Amino acid sequence: MYALPSRRHSRAHRRYPVELPVRFADDAELAEVRGITMHQAITRDVSRKGLCLRSDLVLGVGTELTLELGMNGTELVVHGKVVWCTLQETNGPALGIELTESEIDPVLFDWLLETGTGF
Repeated sequence: MYALPSRRHSRAHRRYPVELPVRFADDAELAEVRGITMHQAITRDVSRKGLCLRSDLVLGVGTELTLELGMNGTELVVHGKVVWCTLQETNGPALGIELTESEIDPVLFDWLLETGTGF
C-alpha cells in the first residue's frame, strides 16, 4: 500500500533542504541475511524526526528501515519507517521516513546540516 503525504497538517519540525548520501536496507532483510547489499538514495530534506529520500525503490508504507546517513567516512545510523511514498518525482520515487527513535541528537543534527550540500 502506498500513500501520498498529507498536505493538510502543519509540520511539527522544520525541514531543511539537505542532500546527503544514504545507504539503507529493510530491517527484515537485515535480520535474515548477513552481508546484504545496502540500497542507495539521496536525502531531499531532513528534520529532527524524519527525512525525505529520493530513491530508485518503491517501498510500502510501514516498511521498517535501517539507514546510514553521512559523508567523508562519518556516518550516522538511524532507524525509521516509511510513512508515505510517491511515484511523481522527476528524480525517481520519493519516500517519507519517520524516525522510530525519538529524534536525532541536536549535535548530530547540526553536523548533518553542516555536512549536507543543501546550504
